[in-house]
Amino acid sequence: LFRTAGFAHLYKKVDSTLRGHIGVEVKAALEGWRQGSLAVVAPAFPAMGRTTVDGRQRVGDTAVNGPPVAERLAEEAVPVTTLALADVRGGVLNRIFRARAEAGNRAIVCDAVTDADLAAIAAAGAMLEAGVVWVGSGGLARRLFTDSNPSRHQMQISHPIPSGPVLVVAGSLTAITRSQAARVADAGARPVTVSAEDLSARSPALERNRNEIERHLRAGMDVVVGIGRPDTAPAADTALVEHLARMLKSCQSLVGGVVATGGDTAAALLKQWGIGGLRLIGEVETGGVVMNIVPKQGGNRTRASVYFSGTNDSMQGDNYSEE
Repeated sequence: LFRTAGFAHLYKKVDSTLRGHIGVEVKAALEGWRQGSLAVVAPAFPAMGRTTVDGRQRVGDTAVNGPPVAERLAEEAVPVTTLALADVRGGVLNRIFRARAEAGNRAIVCDAVTDADLAAIAAAGAMLEAGVVWVGSGGLARRLFTDSNPSRHQMQISHPIPSGPVLVVAGSLTAITRSQAARVADAGARPVTVSAEDLSARSPALERNRNEIERHLRAGMDVVVGIGRPDTAPAADTALVEHLARMLKSCQSLVGGVVATGGDTAAALLKQWGIGGLRLIGEVETGGVVMNIVPKQGGNRTRASVYFSGTNDSMQGDNYSEE
């Protein structure tokens, strides 16, 4: 679709800790792009402490669980090779890319531990022109698109001031998200924990949770909503956050701002609130981008500052208001 529509570049966004199905997704991107295309794979995001060393993804000093990046691609029958830091920093990276492609490789996984490494990868890959499928996190994207347009670094982002209480929706079950939600509560937000079992069963207890949240919001109090750690294996996280977003639909008119952690949480909340898309404006901090909200035609109207942030590669949304 993108190719036939005339797009010049394809960027396959992946998580910097390799969550998801990177092998299947890269294979599909290669098959759908141009014949003989080459995937330049660099998932490092040094500014967020995520690096690639010896083909393995690392968070700080700890290797991410699971097989190396190249192995995940090979499992899907993608001919792949890896490049060490010495190759990335050797000054002839574009020649190496061409040689590996001519040898039959369809993907090249690159080590990177600094932004300069990613800049070198971006510059070398750009010399291959339209035949590249870029695969990376926010780290490589920054080097590709801001380095080619330095004026984007100069953008002044104004921070919207919420016109009412802020609702924080922490939909992930990870320990990091629980820690983040606890810090928000320590800063003064009213915490409300919704049981994973109640969400899975759509229990009547959810109405009590919603009433409590609405009561705090009407009183002008900020609220942080999280999902309680289940005693048994829950349904998929996506199903839980969809139920959570449905429960919070009635809160839309009560808030002056929203923070949603996790992509699935943000997507579910946007759907329930009738928000059809996000228009990129700029970056407010490393790993956090600011966007305008585009409502669906006929969707609910709201006046709120809305932010979206991820546990890993965060995504934040700017102020949207419609009278």
